[in-house]
Amino acid sequence: MAAKSGKDNVVKYILSTRKLDNLLNQKDKNGNTPLHLASKYLHPKVLLLLTQVKSLNINLTNNEGFTARDMVLLRQKMPPTFREFISFAILKSIDAPLSEKVRKIRRSHTETPQVEWIKDRVNAILLVAILVATVTFAAGFTVPGGIYSSDDKDTNKRGMATLVNRKLFQLFTICDVIAMYSSTMGAFILLGAQLGNFHIGFRAANFALYLVVLSLITMSVAFMAAVHLVVSDVFWLADVVMIFGIIFLLMFLGVFILLIFPLGERAFFFHHISDFIFKVTISFSKSYGKLTRNDKVKKMRSLEEKEKDKDE
Repeated sequence: MAAKSGKDNVVKYILSTRKLDNLLNQKDKNGNTPLHLASKYLHPKVLLLLTQVKSLNINLTNNEGFTARDMVLLRQKMPPTFREFISFAILKSIDAPLSEKVRKIRRSHTETPQVEWIKDRVNAILLVAILVATVTFAAGFTVPGGIYSSDDKDTNKRGMATLVNRKLFQLFTICDVIAMYSSTMGAFILLGAQLGNFHIGFRAANFALYLVVLSLITMSVAFMAAVHLVVSDVFWLADVVMIFGIIFLLMFLGVFILLIFPLGERAFFFHHISDFIFKVTISFSKSYGKLTRNDKVKKMRSLEEKEKDKDE
């Protein structure tokens, strides 16, 4: 009941109580384990707690032959909601299996893929990649501190950056180059994906997304280094720039790690990292565990309609 209702504090207490260890893999009358119910009702925080227990049996099926990972996929939409994405990511990261029934359903869905959705995704990532490439390309010629002019007596320095020997300038240059080539490569991959079929486009969009996120992170580092460099004479201002830059850089890295990190990892070190990332991310989701006012109204109306049908 705690797993079904999403009461993560109760689940955490039960998992810490040795006398209740047998409840972890216990089945109800429908054959559903707590993992099945948390998956069915999309409670990712409960899923994260359950998957971090080594004695959890992820291969159990219910009376209908479905695994816990099946329960998420059966109600998943395209594009998936935040809770669907997180729940699926947690189960996938611990290699929770799919039943043969769901495999057949997925194969039938691949025959009629949602092409419009993947096209919108490709176009959105492509737009961001081109914008980043444009900005970083321009930054390569408008470097912080400027360049030596043609009027300079030392002809060897003409056209060279004035701050080239500063470490922060070197950091700016490296990050700007990485951002430029990452975004360009991402755009190139997505342009090629426009010529292929749905499956090529889907894989290309996922791979290009990593490159674009990497380019955004390195572009932010380059910006931080450049601004810190040009205001370094004002110590308090330079420190403020560095502090804000580090804070937002950590946020960027959190999102990037969320895309590729195994949320259900059980190793001690990775477990705490994934748990921290999940808690920070879930706090920004308005939809998690709450019904909006419109959802409540719709729910009340549906209940009223059911009552009317019964009366009739």
